[in-house]
Amino acid sequence: MDEQADGRYREVDPRAGGEAKSNARAVELCKAMKRDGIVVFTIAFDLCTRSAIDTLKACKSDNVTYRTFYSAASQDDLEGAYLEIARLIQSLWLSR
Repeated sequence: MDEQADGRYREVDPRAGGEAKSNARAVELCKAMKRDGIVVFTIAFDLCTRSAIDTLKACKSDNVTYRTFYSAASQDDLEGAYLEIARLIQSLWLSR
């Protein structure tokens, strides 16, 4: 999808660089969230596209002591990743 001047989105032909543009926007959004102190978890579910996997790896948080990128090839793997993330979140607290 590509944003138009009127704020609407339209399909982009991947051969025209739309995928690279989308991946770059995703990475920039993740960087902004991480700058604001947000921990970003990513899960690659049944992906075989190297650029998509690389984008998710670039988005994950690196400055933490726990895992923030998961690769799930099956539904069981996906459920396991979500359960692990949920356990981590339950052990966190907010502070100011």
